[in-house]
Amino acid sequence: RLRLREAGEEGESEAEEEVVASWGGPTSRQAWELLPSDDPLDLLALRAESAYNFGRAFHQLSINALAAEAYQSALEILEGCPEAQRVCRTDLKVLRHSAAFNLAAIFRAQGSMSLASEVLWRHVVF
Repeated sequence: RLRLREAGEEGESEAEEEVVASWGGPTSRQAWELLPSDDPLDLLALRAESAYNFGRAFHQLSINALAAEAYQSALEILEGCPEAQRVCRTDLKVLRHSAAFNLAAIFRAQGSMSLASEVLWRHVVF
């Protein structure tokens, strides 16, 4: 509950019941369960985006080792996608460029310019 009950107060008000009912609780469906198709490319994109999002979270918290690992994982997942489909889908291209750029930024911050340039040359192709 969002508010503490006072001593002796029992039951829920109607407004509290509506808030709980509108939230849906743990039975609500997750984003990956709502995919319109079972296309393997969509599932691959979802896995890569999840890895990228973990990388962003770790990067924001300055946990660079885990951020780099998550970005590399996203790039490896995207490399499993055929090149023709990777070029056609803008979302995969943006995700790949973003993960590569952020990974290169981590490498640059650690003083490894050669690794940073290698990542950019390999993944950021316009």
